[in-house]
Amino acid sequence: MTTLQRKLESFHARRVEAPPEPLADIQVPIARRVQVQKDFILTLNYKEREYRESAISSPYDKTFQWMFNDDPNRKNAEFSQWLASDSSLFWITGKPGSGKSTLMKYISDFKSEGEGAALCRQQLLAWAGSSELLTASFYFWASGSAAQGSQKAMLSSLLFQLLQDNPDIIARIAPAVWESACLFNTQIRKVWTEEDLSEILLNAVKQLSGRKLKTCFFIDGLDEFDGKPETLISFIHRIVELPNVKVCVSSRPWVQFEDAFGRKPSLRVQDLTYGDIKHFVESQFDRNEGFRRLKSREAKYAQSLTHQIVDKSAGVFLWVRIVVQSLLAGLTNDDRVRDLESRLHSLPPDLEQLYDKILDDLDPFYFDHACQYFQLMLVHNGPTRALLLSFADEEDVDFPNRLPVRALRRHKAAARIQTLRRRLNSRCKGLLEIGASGGVERVNFLHRTVREYLDRPDIRSKIDSVLHKVQFDSHMELCSAYLSMLKADPEISTDMAQQQRQRDSSLQGCLYWGSKAVGTSQKARLLRLMHSLHKVLKFHPELLPPKTYRDCTVSGSLTIEEHPGMHSFSGDGFLNLVTRFGIVEYLESRVPSGALSRLKCQFFSDDWLWETSLSDRLTLAYITGVTRLSGMIHRGTKSITEGSPLPLLLDACLCFPPNAAVFQCLLEKGADFNQVMRIPLLRLQLVGASHRNAGVTFLTDKASLLAVVVAAAIMTTMNEAYNLREKKRADGMDAWEVWDKWIEVLKVFVEYGAEIDEKLARTVSRGLQDVSLDFKSEKLMWYVLRDIFNNRYRPANWWDLWYDWSSGSEYYTDDSM
Repeated sequence: MTTLQRKLESFHARRVEAPPEPLADIQVPIARRVQVQKDFILTLNYKEREYRESAISSPYDKTFQWMFNDDPNRKNAEFSQWLASDSSLFWITGKPGSGKSTLMKYISDFKSEGEGAALCRQQLLAWAGSSELLTASFYFWASGSAAQGSQKAMLSSLLFQLLQDNPDIIARIAPAVWESACLFNTQIRKVWTEEDLSEILLNAVKQLSGRKLKTCFFIDGLDEFDGKPETLISFIHRIVELPNVKVCVSSRPWVQFEDAFGRKPSLRVQDLTYGDIKHFVESQFDRNEGFRRLKSREAKYAQSLTHQIVDKSAGVFLWVRIVVQSLLAGLTNDDRVRDLESRLHSLPPDLEQLYDKILDDLDPFYFDHACQYFQLMLVHNGPTRALLLSFADEEDVDFPNRLPVRALRRHKAAARIQTLRRRLNSRCKGLLEIGASGGVERVNFLHRTVREYLDRPDIRSKIDSVLHKVQFDSHMELCSAYLSMLKADPEISTDMAQQQRQRDSSLQGCLYWGSKAVGTSQKARLLRLMHSLHKVLKFHPELLPPKTYRDCTVSGSLTIEEHPGMHSFSGDGFLNLVTRFGIVEYLESRVPSGALSRLKCQFFSDDWLWETSLSDRLTLAYITGVTRLSGMIHRGTKSITEGSPLPLLLDACLCFPPNAAVFQCLLEKGADFNQVMRIPLLRLQLVGASHRNAGVTFLTDKASLLAVVVAAAIMTTMNEAYNLREKKRADGMDAWEVWDKWIEVLKVFVEYGAEIDEKLARTVSRGLQDVSLDFKSEKLMWYVLRDIFNNRYRPANWWDLWYDWSSGSEYYTDDSM
């Protein structure tokens, strides 16, 4: 029984007299109620939820104790007073590297029951009085995965924490989802939008407040949020307007946060850490034998050295850590006073200038290798499994191809990580470090400021010039590393669901980074990696979730899911996966010329099929209309009906960003865009999109594949326009850039004889009715489609285009037509 299951059952055992529930809940057996609650709460969880908190270093011994000092004359006393008062918002701010996140962990890590969290809770209980106290925390992380910097992640995490101990409010805060699950006995597989989660969290706080519960949220790193600060500020203001709620936030002193929170109770970390920094420096020096020798020789100077460091630090703890490491090296070598003075004065007080100094001082012999590590970490964009980085560091380009499919023994994995640790220390001089996060050793930047420094255009240029010289392709190395992880990851969970997620992650990583390596000079290596991956999946189907690698056919209600950069694979064959990721080199290599033509398919004989290799037969299973590899063989047909193989042109629609080269390759191989979808419903759903109706749905059974492509172009762009009202995608593309990519795709179809005409517009118009685009006329759709295809119509905002379609804009008059 899981921890969550035990919590839910324990909760219901305690509640003898439950309050009235919604209609759908009254007649639900308690076992079913517990299961629905569990399913609901699990939809809010995600694997990186606690990574950031675990990655933050614990406070140095006896630091930050001033936060709960009772001296009313000290600025920090305001925090203790705030905790016990009815004031709703407190802002912790400070310079980069001053220790804001470490301080937030010190006061809010209630699970570890540390000194700071215990004192914080004690003060909050004074505020709560006779009410029950609830707490929840979230740490934004710009250096983590995309999820860890999003508002959706924050909302999910806070809700997850609140509902674990209060599952009975689910029926009230999300009644539609609750009643659907209870009435129809279905498992909740909800993909939440930010709007959903925002309203549910606000409703949850209201429900808890109505039950005389008081809630305090701790939200760290507002400046690491991946959207506009104003969006986050607005939501925080909505939260603190509710009764019985407190919110403690931390951020850099950006103007937006200063304007929003500057008049609220607050503190600046760097103003209060002088004593902590002095204690840290003295403790580090006192443990060093070289410093003790210096003390015996130059007692007065030894004392002044500490004060010089503290004064020069200006309250930036990170600067002190780096400088102390440098001075300890000198003390170990028994540097003279003159040497130590020179060493200290050579280290600039500004962090970026300090990083310049470190980079300039890197061993020239190792500089190329250091740049490779920096580039791998920059492109991977988040904490990277240490074992994965060790695989990416392999010199033998065929290492993953020869690696057996067998979990690496733990002592061998540990040896690889230890080797990597020594190399990072010698090459990168502390700018990259290995630490535990999520129970696994991961490589990360020393601090967010290191990543920001390495991402500066001038530093990027310096790194790129080195990598160009040594012909290092980080995308290819990551593709190779993920293949090795798929084969040999020693940390595979015994939990089947977690095991599937881990293996899917490695498979997706291999394909995703392989797609980024497309067009490089290492085509032969990429093809070998893809061929090796294909063999792994062919002979070791246990590496994939159930039904992942099987014949892919069209069903009465087909759903194809797309995630930015990562894709869902339910029911897909290898060519389908490669197509979705846009690895055009593999398609060109493996699909015979003209093989996608229906006429060509008619001439394949059974003998030819069974005489070819399994990989070729798998290829033909998806390009000729064969739905089984044994038994009766069904030939390609003019229309696509239930049981037909999934056309690769549909998979190509899910390649993001849209890739004209993939469509051109498929058309060159004979793919027929005039094939008709003779099924009741086809839906390409953009799972995870903010827009709850984002998708392409055809209610007609006579839509051609070309119509599907055009509709996908319109709706994926419209979805981006919706998402990008608040922020850009992680890949930096805006809605117009997405549309321009689709224009390239549509032009390829025209080159191969496609007609963008009124008949097509009629089909697309009808097919999009499910997303509330109530077109005034199909003719209007045709003129809009014609004009945007010819780049004549470029509205300032895609919502203008939506309005034109739905209302019949006066832009399209008889004169303009």
